Amino acid sequence: MGSEKCVEYVVYGNLNRITNGIIMKARNGTIICDEETCKLTKETVTYEERGSIAIKTSEFPIKLYSPVGNPYNKLDVKDKKNHESLDIELIGRQKEIEKLHNIIKNYNDVNNSQLIIIEGVEGHGTSLLAKHMMNEAYASRINILYSAPRKAKKTVSYSTYKSILQDIIVLAKKLTKGRASNINKKSGMDEDRRKRNSVDLLSEEKSSIENDLNILLNFMGESREYISLFSIIYSELEKYKDEKTDPQIQANELNSLIIRILVKLSYKIPLLLCIDQIQFMDFFSWRLTECILKCNAKILITLVTYPESSYPSNEKSLEIFQGILKMPRAVIITLNGISEDAACEMIKDACTAKFAQKCTGVSQSILEIIYERTQGNYIF
Repeated sequence: MGSEKCVEYVVYGNLNRITNGIIMKARNGTIICDEETCKLTKETVTYEERGSIAIKTSEFPIKLYSPVGNPYNKLDVKDKKNHESLDIELIGRQKEIEKLHNIIKNYNDVNNSQLIIIEGVEGHGTSLLAKHMMNEAYASRINILYSAPRKAKKTVSYSTYKSILQDIIVLAKKLTKGRASNINKKSGMDEDRRKRNSVDLLSEEKSSIENDLNILLNFMGESREYISLFSIIYSELEKYKDEKTDPQIQANELNSLIIRILVKLSYKIPLLLCIDQIQFMDFFSWRLTECILKCNAKILITLVTYPESSYPSNEKSLEIFQGILKMPRAVIITLNGISEDAACEMIKDACTAKFAQKCTGVSQSILEIIYERTQGNYIF
């Protein structure tokens, strides 16, 4: 409606109302979508629930989801200024946060390996607590290796460790650049030769996985012949695959290689390895995780999982998980919810203490905010 110079328009319909609700819900720097978008893309994107919104024309609330990515540290600790913390607000998890804080502090002081298992049913905020821990670890100048496995129809070997390997490669590149600059300070012909090698090694910023792995193996003092082992993980390396080699033997050799790399890296820089939702890991990733937990790497390891009762009894992963739970150094943090009445009492006590005036009730809108921020029912 209007004239040729000034035209106004209005968009009507449920889709517009849902879009407006999502916009109001989203915080700065976040990505949120509705359930329909989640269903259409869940085969390629991992999501976690982010509460819901209510619109007038719908009898039921519209569930919202946020993609689970890897927004954490892929950089050497020198690049800490480039890291932006996630806008995460945890409600009622002070005890768990304090415990994680003490573990991080102890890791920084002693630099020994630690194992944390965060377990709880969906909606209890296990992923948020893990992300809070990663933010604090990053603030303490600890480098992050992160993966979030997703439930897949087709099993892919080592799918969990694909993103972790990429994190390791980025760290190795950063450290290699630092090492190359030190080598270049040496004098003589040897300096020129090494300088050329280091420049060639790092000339391609957007290098292929083959070049990336060569940089990693070179930096870790491993033979470049081992690149053939990674053909299990990367289809780009099929040309190195030896059909005569037993896949199980190749997997064992690859596990040993990755463990050696992690051990060497952990003695150079502090590391936090976090795997969110380990119940979705493939069997090869389970075996490698078990081996890493038994090695002498100085790594702070955090595993986020559903409770043991959620695992199918006939899967081999359950046996490995039960063994992990029994490890002497395992610190198990179980997240449980509380009732709505208990939540109201906690809020009233907090408001009374803050405003020095007795709080007698909690509005429904406040409870709805808590519902949204805790990803489910009235839980803390």
